[in-house]
This record gives sequence, C-alpha cells and structure tokens, in this order.
Amino acid sequence: YFQSSENKIKKVKQKDGSQIYQTKIIIKLVDFSEAFGIGGENINPDSNSAQIYFYNIEDASYANVKATFSSNFFDDKTENFLLKPYEKKLLNIPINKEKISKLLYGTYSVSATIELNGKTDVVKGNVKITEKSGISYDEQKSGLIIRTVTMAKTNEGNIPSIADINMKKSIISRLFTTFSLEPNKVERNGFFVDYFWQKELAPAEKLTIKATTNWIFPLLLLIAIIIIGILFNLYFSTHLVIKKRASFVKTKTNDFALKVSIHVKAKKFMEKISIYERLPGMAKL
Repeated sequence: YFQSSENKIKKVKQKDGSQIYQTKIIIKLVDFSEAFGIGGENINPDSNSAQIYFYNIEDASYANVKATFSSNFFDDKTENFLLKPYEKKLLNIPINKEKISKLLYGTYSVSATIELNGKTDVVKGNVKITEKSGISYDEQKSGLIIRTVTMAKTNEGNIPSIADINMKKSIISRLFTTFSLEPNKVERNGFFVDYFWQKELAPAEKLTIKATTNWIFPLLLLIAIIIIGILFNLYFSTHLVIKKRASFVKTKTNDFALKVSIHVKAKKFMEKISIYERLPGMAKL
C-alpha cells in the first residue's frame, strides 16, 4: 500500500477551549499482485536474449524487491530491485535455445514471483514470439557392400511446415533395399524408381529416412556366375578331352580285377595322338 495527504489543514476548536489541527489523509490499499507489472518486447526465435521489463504501477517506493522470473523459453532468473514510483526496470534474460526451438509462434506467459516484506505473490504478463519458418536438410552415406543412405529434414522454425524427401533407386538396387519408413508414393521412370515421403513437422521435429541396400547376395551370385563362366571357358577351350573310369570285375577264380575304360574325345581334327597309361607293378594288363 501507499498513502498521500492533502495540503489543506483545518483548525478545530474543542469544547474545552483547546484547538487542534486536522488534515485529510488518503490511504489506498492495493492488492499485492497489482502493485507491479511485467511484460516484454516481441522475441525473435534467433535472438540470444529476451527483453523483459518489470515496473512499479503505483506512486510508492520499495527498498528491496526480490523477483524470480519464469517462462517457457528461458531458465528462471532472480533479481533484486530498488523501485521508485512508476519506475520500469529492463532485463535481458538469456534464451534457452532448446526450449524455444520446440515452441510455436504466438503469445506466451511470463511471470515474476515477488517477495517483499515477508510476503510472496505472482505477477503475470505476456510476451509474443514472432514467426519463423525454415527446414534444414542433412544427408549421410556409409558402407560399400551394405550401403546405407540416411536423409533427414528438421523444422528449424516455429510454425508447422511440410517436409518432402525424395530418393531414387535403379530397378536392380531396389530389389535389395529396405527403408526405415514406408514411402507415401512410388513412381517408376524407365530404369529407375522414385520414392517419396511427406510429413508435416512441428517445431524441432525431424523426418528421417534410412535406406539400406544389401549387396552381399547379388555379389555372391556374381562370383558364382564368374566361376561357372571360367569353368565353361576352360572346358570349351580344350581341344582334347580324356575321361577315365575304373570299375570292379568278377572273375571265375575270384581274383581281384578292375576294368579301366578310357574315353578320348577331340573337339577339332587332331592326329598323331599318343596315350600312355601307367599301371601299378602288381597289376597285369
């Protein structure tokens, strides 16, 4: 509260003949929370600090006012003031970038918890965060046989924004590719396939698409084809092919005997061919 007086002084004569002087005193009672005000300038999301002002509404002086300021976009800050009548204090409070990045543009409450002469109350005001738009893009690639491509878009503004991601794959690579999120649309253009993703992002929200192409199976298949090709090439590039086969033969005397068959095949005209067969010393032809 505070009090003021009028300058008019009256002389009043009492019944006993004495005189007294009277003046009119006006005492104004003000609710504790209405004795102070709080507000702030519009805040740009890219700013490093918020300009918050705290002021004395009434014609009164305060020797020691302790105020703790709170809001959604900065950490609590405590200040001590000496306030003159109608005086306004301007504070630059550091903005918490992590907190403000998640807020939509618009009007937000800012409050001050006041402590004065053992009493505590809360004063509230409003501060407006201005509009900002913008989407950042990041792409990362890793691996060779198991190829991973990660595309990400982040809403850096404070208004909802549409994020679009497009990825192109060949008709071969698409057979061995998996996605972390199913595409919204797929279009085929000749030997390529286009995949599309779209999502509305809130402030600080991210759309991430991870595509993994596993080339292990096609690589093994290619190696097998190459080996088979080499064997076929060796076979068809040989002009003379000899095959030998041995099998058991029954004899009347039940002696151990083998029948050896040799098959010779020429793929082109050949002459003067000599074939030598070596037999163990215990064997008879």
